[in-house]
This record gives sequence, structure tokens and C-alpha cells, in this order.
Amino acid sequence: MSNWYSLNRADVLQQLDTDAEVGLQSAEAGRRLAVYGPNELIEHNIESPWQILWEQLTATVVLVLIVAAVVSAVLGEYKDAIAILAIVTFNAFLGFRQEYQAERAIVALKKLAVPTVKVRRQGMVEQISARELVPGDIVLLEAGNLVPADCRLLESFNLRISEASLTGESEPTDKDARDMVVASKEGEDKGAVWTEILAENATSLLSRAASPLPKNYLALADRHNMAYMGTTITYGRALAVVT
Repeated sequence: MSNWYSLNRADVLQQLDTDAEVGLQSAEAGRRLAVYGPNELIEHNIESPWQILWEQLTATVVLVLIVAAVVSAVLGEYKDAIAILAIVTFNAFLGFRQEYQAERAIVALKKLAVPTVKVRRQGMVEQISARELVPGDIVLLEAGNLVPADCRLLESFNLRISEASLTGESEPTDKDARDMVVASKEGEDKGAVWTEILAENATSLLSRAASPLPKNYLALADRHNMAYMGTTITYGRALAVVT
């Protein structure tokens, strides 16, 4: 489900079969981890050292130099052939070294980017790796934390989140746990669609012109009761449920 922001908090907790005060039981968390897998991005196309070396040796320029070395050797220009092969070897070594170090650096940075998180399980607050989070986990967020997973806010206190990596907005976004009801209706002007946000205790109606969108759709930047993985808590604190 992608429109958790459109549900009230009680419905979110019910659908995720969890309790905000107690959290998940350890056995249930383990079962969900087995079903959904670790809370991490799946790595694709991680190159082995042999693949990196092969790419260095089969680059177009390198192949041209190898052919030139062979031709030089056939013509009896052994010094030229040796010099060319030395250049090819040196170039391949440098390229391999740089690529291999870059791959290892990316893996290391990814490990550093996986934070630990405070989670409420069996009524107790404990700190676990973000990899072990599962849908329905109740997490505690505070200033300085990376948001460890996509979450629906349940409680918030002066919360601001930097979502620059998602929305491009340089300024942190104000967030709160209020329920919202999202509805769409056709305007009188040639069936234009307006998205209406009806917020709890709101005194005004915010209308946004938009193209026809799926039912209950709301732009990511307007989902004030959601926190998304990889964004940063810049101020305040919150209680949230992993979706």
C-alpha cells in the first residue's frame, strides 16, 4: 500500500496489526523479517575483482594498444612492443586499483548509512539495526536521526525533516502526525481536477490544481504525516510506525 498518509492513525495501526504503546512482539517481528526480508536496498551489479580487471583489459583503447603491440612484435620492433605492453599493464593496474577502491568505498559508505534505531517492542524500548525493522515496528525518532524506513507519524513534537534528497527543497519541511483525508473532485473548468486536503482541526481548505491523478493521491512534499527513508530529522522528535 502506498497511500498510508490518507488513512487515520487507528486504521494504519489496525492494517499493520500493531500497537503504538506495546509495539510488536519479538516472535512476530522475527516472523515478519523472514517474510519481508531485511530493511535495506537490494544491491545489483556489484562487480567482482575479476570483472573489474576484465573491463580494464577489454576497453577499446587498451585493445587498440594490444593490437599495436602485436603488430610491432611481428615487424620486429620488440622495444616498441614491450613499451606498449608496459603502458597497457600500467594503465590496467591503475584503472583496476581505482575501480576496486571505489567499489569498496561505496560498500563501506552504505554500511555507515545504515543507522541503528530506537524501536518499541513488547512494551520496551530497545536499539536495533535499521536492517531489522519490519512493517508495524514502532520507532522513536529525534533530531539528528536518519529516518530508517518509510514511516507514518503517530505523534510529533515540533518536527522538521530535511527531504532535499526526495523533493529538492533546500529548507526542512514541517511535519506533524495529524490525520488527513484526501479527496478529489472535478472542477467546472473543463473537468480540471483539484486535490483537496482536509486536515484535522483545519480552519481552511487548501486546493491544488493538478492533472487527473489516482484516487487519494497527494504529492510527496504535501504528505505532512509521513517520514521517508534516508531523510534527516533536523528538529523535534516523533513516534512513528514503519509502513
